[in-house]
Amino acid sequence: YHPGQTCPVLVLKTHHDGTTRVCELQNKQWGLVPRFTRLDEDEKPNFFKMFNARSESVDSKPSFKQLVNTHRGVVLFSGYYEWMTPPGSSQKHKQPYYVHRTSDEPLALAAIYDQCGELATFTILTTDSTRSAVSWLHDRMPVILRDDESIRKWMDVSQPLPYELLGPYTEKDLEAFKVTSDVGNMKLNHPRCCEPLKTKAVSESAIAKLFAKKKVASPTAKRERDDDDDEGAAAAAPESAKVKREKVD
Repeated sequence: YHPGQTCPVLVLKTHHDGTTRVCELQNKQWGLVPRFTRLDEDEKPNFFKMFNARSESVDSKPSFKQLVNTHRGVVLFSGYYEWMTPPGSSQKHKQPYYVHRTSDEPLALAAIYDQCGELATFTILTTDSTRSAVSWLHDRMPVILRDDESIRKWMDVSQPLPYELLGPYTEKDLEAFKVTSDVGNMKLNHPRCCEPLKTKAVSESAIAKLFAKKKVASPTAKRERDDDDDEGAAAAAPESAKVKREKVD
């Protein structure tokens, strides 16, 4: 329910015979740390610096341009989280959404990877989301490989970079729904991370009270009620009325 420290990345490797290529699942840390990175003895790598890679410039950025032609992989996720700032809210109050296929089939995301010493890392490519079903949520989205043929084409580094696969996912089988803000806690690994957010239910009685119309009394009933009020007032103070008549006499 959370990627955690490592994720399985599908890579295409050449067999020891030098001709046969096989697919392997290799655990790698999300957040690219290129092999040329130099770290001090006590320095920790910054995994968030290259968490994503823009597909529009992946073949020109020094950190990516070699890897995109030699180290292409695929990450399989059931879905991904995206944060949106509701209208009228501040940036501090973002609402997380879970994006997935309506069929619940996994999403195959295009990735590139590298090895820096003993540290194996990867990053996911992103693209413009304008023509996707979730364009309302964010202007960027991961590069989603549509089918098995697209996956094979992306992973085959013996062929030129398939630019045609780097566009937005335009199929209509993506949907997004609100989830708990607890997904921001990387230590939380629970099914509720990707369950629809439950809203507070309003009882039928509360709704009935809200929309209930006030009863309007008829003119006859109003006159009878006024007469009853007058009689009640007189009965409540008969002595005062008597004193008043005596004074007049």
